[in-house]
Amino acid sequence: MPGTGPVQVSFATRSQMRRIKRQFWGIDADTDVVSFGYPDRNGGLSAEIILCPGVARDRAPEFGNSFFRELLLYAVHGILHVCGEDDSDERESRRMRRRETQIMKAIESRLGAFEVHGDIR
Repeated sequence: MPGTGPVQVSFATRSQMRRIKRQFWGIDADTDVVSFGYPDRNGGLSAEIILCPGVARDRAPEFGNSFFRELLLYAVHGILHVCGEDDSDERESRRMRRRETQIMKAIESRLGAFEVHGDIR
């Protein structure tokens, strides 16, 4: 079935994220999430989402989020990019934020509060 490839989620340090952003986008800046989509011959798509827990830890309180909720938001954001969403201009960014909010509400309505178990650095 098209669109049902695996999604790999991994974590990286700030310096690793900065290196990835510079290597693939030519931008030397911190970032919270990077994502890559890999189409296959059958119309399917797999994805690689890389999250930065250090950025999430710093930004979560700023937005009133728990650490894990902030990480989950980054994962949702990355998946939306893989699925073709863009936030390169103000209009597209607002649309993407609405989609993120819808998805986060759907997840939270089914799962409730989020907790982190284990040590994510």
